[in-house]
Amino acid sequence: MLVSRFVRHMKLTGAGRRAALFPEQTARAVELGEYDRAIGLIQKMVDLKPQLSSYSRVSYLRELHGDIEGAIQAMSMALYSGSPSRENTAWCVG
Repeated sequence: MLVSRFVRHMKLTGAGRRAALFPEQTARAVELGEYDRAIGLIQKMVDLKPQLSSYSRVSYLRELHGDIEGAIQAMSMALYSGSPSRENTAWCVG
């Protein structure tokens, strides 16, 4: 039990906490039109956790910039990388 508390504490502090903020910061940057900042944040997300949530954001940003082929490629990567939750993957399939 002590180990699980320690792991939970580590997730809520330090690098784990900063990584958890990337999705919110990314959404805010995109909504404000700060695309260069959003690209940097998304790259950090991909570097830390290359999974559905990070690749789907790559796809969205590529779509916003008119790179439809790149968006499709990034969404394919998102689907193949999966997610801790099957439901999230199902939402991306259709």
